[in-house]
Amino acid sequence: MPAVVDRISPVPVLAAGGICDARGVRAAVALGACGVWVGTRFLVAEQAGTHPRYRERLRAATAEDAVHTGVFRDGWPDAPHRALRNTTLTRWEDAGRPGPGARPGEGEVVAEHASFGPVRRYADLVPVVGHVGDVEGMAMYAGQGVGLIGTTAEPAASIVHELSRGCAG
Repeated sequence: MPAVVDRISPVPVLAAGGICDARGVRAAVALGACGVWVGTRFLVAEQAGTHPRYRERLRAATAEDAVHTGVFRDGWPDAPHRALRNTTLTRWEDAGRPGPGARPGEGEVVAEHASFGPVRRYADLVPVVGHVGDVEGMAMYAGQGVGLIGTTAEPAASIVHELSRGCAG
C-alpha cells in the first residue's frame, strides 16, 4: 500500500481486500489509503438481498474458506476472485480445472429465479432471495475478511458506523 500511495500521489488510493471492521480501516489509513472498499461484510447486512443459504455460509466461513479461483469466469474472463468452496468449485478442481467448454456439468441449470430466469453452472451470479434449486452450486463470492463478519444481522447503517470508527483519531 505505501508503495502504491507514493507512486501515484496525489491520486487518492482506496484499500480493498480483507477489510471488514474498524481495525482494517485503521490499518489501511495508517498505510496511506484515503478510504476503503468493503464488500463481503455488506452481503450479510439486513438490507442485502442475499439468499438465506448464502448468508449462512458466509457467517460460518473462515478466511481459509475463501478460495482464490477463476472457476466462475462466465462474464468475467481472466478475472480471478475469491469464492466459498461449493459443489461447482469442487467438481471443477477434481476435473483438473479445465477451461470453458470442458468443465464438468457446464450448461446445467443449477438454480432458477422467477424474475431473472435460469442460472447455469459456472455463471458469475450470486444467490439472491428468490433463487430456488441448488443455490450451493452458484458463485458464493467472499473475501478474506469473511471470518470477521460475525453471526448477527445488522443494518447497513450500523456496519458503516462501526467501520467509520477506524477513521477516528
